[in-house]
Amino acid sequence: SDEPTLEGKTISNNPGVLKWYIDPEKCIQFWRENGTDCANCITACTFNKPSLWNHQLLAAMAALPGAPLHILMAKMDKFFGYGNVDDRQANLAFWDGD
Repeated sequence: SDEPTLEGKTISNNPGVLKWYIDPEKCIQFWRENGTDCANCITACTFNKPSLWNHQLLAAMAALPGAPLHILMAKMDKFFGYGNVDDRQANLAFWDGD
């Protein structure tokens, strides 16, 4: 959804707080298929990056349609060292604030 809501998406959500709700059932399915957990999405998410001009630009562009643009954005994220979700050192650096 484009706007926060008071309604949860699934029975696992706790409605009544104005926010963007996740779909935890989809998360669990993703974890089973990929052998991962929340850290993968948290590390890769554009909205969890430092508030620098390039991250603000990417966050604004995330709403634009177009797979080629999103593929380019993902490649640039990895190039700058933020989207390396399979790189243990990159994950540790993210959590350490490096």
